[in-house]
Parts: sequence; structure tokens; C-alpha cells
Amino acid sequence: MKVIFVSIGSHGDVLPFIGLVAEMRRRSYDVLLAAPAHFEALAMQARLPFHPLGSQAEYDDAIADPDLWHPRKGAALLLQYALKLMPVVDAFLGQEAERGPILVVASTLSLGARIAQDRLGLDVITVHLAPFIFRSRHAPPIIPGVPLPR
Repeated sequence: MKVIFVSIGSHGDVLPFIGLVAEMRRRSYDVLLAAPAHFEALAMQARLPFHPLGSQAEYDDAIADPDLWHPRKGAALLLQYALKLMPVVDAFLGQEAERGPILVVASTLSLGARIAQDRLGLDVITVHLAPFIFRSRHAPPIIPGVPLPR
């Protein structure tokens, strides 16, 4: 069974997946990393099989927007980028599933993996790298400029 790691986002999202894929490969698993095209050179440097999601130009456009790092506007821009890649990820995983059984390990923003999971009945594991994703009534995360209710 092939294990396909799908990560969408910036270096903070993709680099941990490169480490996971490298370790799984070291342990002789059949693995593949799918991430924005921007990260192909890093995957090749680590000698990992790689499938680009979207183009370098799309990634450059997404990260060039100065509002990406704005505490309130940034999340919407990041979600727009993830939504743009959603059908790309879904189609890619559909093609891979036709070749044989796969297990998908997906980052939080890999929304297309969840679509493929529902559409094709794939096994998908979600990896949350950012603790602010987890909501808590007892100790909500503190994000500057983004008040969260207690």
C-alpha cells in the first residue's frame, strides 16, 4: 500500500511532512509527497518522490499578498489558496487510488483529501501542526488580534 502525504501551506506546513516522508521511506514504506510546486526542490534534495500541487506561479501569487500575514485577513487568503487546490488534490488522489490501495496523510489545509475520502472511501489521517486549530473551553488559544471566546 502506498502512503501519500499531502501538505498545503508554507514551509511550516510542508517541512514537517518532508521529515515524515523521509522517515517512512527510510523504513521501506512506499511513499509520495504531494505539496505546492514550490517545495519540489526541497523534496528532490531529500530524494523523495514528489507530486506538485498547482504551479509555482500560483504559490508565488498566494504568498505575495501582503495581507497573508495580517492577523485577521491572512486566514481568509490562506483558505482561498487551499480551496483553489481542493479539486487538484481530489483529482490527484483519485488517480492514485485507481493504481492501487493508498493511505492518505493530510495536513489541515488539504481539503481535497477530505473530498476524496468522502467520494472514494479513502482512508485519510489528518495531521494538525498548529495548536491553534484545537478549540478549548478551558484554555482557548491566544492569537494576537483575533479574539476567541472562552
